[in-house]
Amino acid sequence: MRLAFLRWHILNYANLDGDKWWLKVDDNLVTWRSQFKTEVALSAAFSSTYNEDKEKFGDPASSGIKVVEVQKLDGWQTTLNAHARNVVPAASNSTKRKRTDE
Repeated sequence: MRLAFLRWHILNYANLDGDKWWLKVDDNLVTWRSQFKTEVALSAAFSSTYNEDKEKFGDPASSGIKVVEVQKLDGWQTTLNAHARNVVPAASNSTKRKRTDE
């Protein structure tokens, strides 16, 4: 699902490069988190994006590439996955300056 979300951004924001593209991804994640108020609603949005991706590019299960079972993931990946869902988006009135291309 994560790759489908990123591929959607690649297709829809191909004109952005580098940091601007990643900032757009971040902005859309913040928008989704505020738009979809519950974990169920957010999960449904990601599932919808994934299903659209499968229709357009094919089912990854049919690709012949084997996916690593969760139990066999390296410890760092398991830790990252466990904590990623707990990240709180930055406040829109943050005093931190925005990144710029200089």
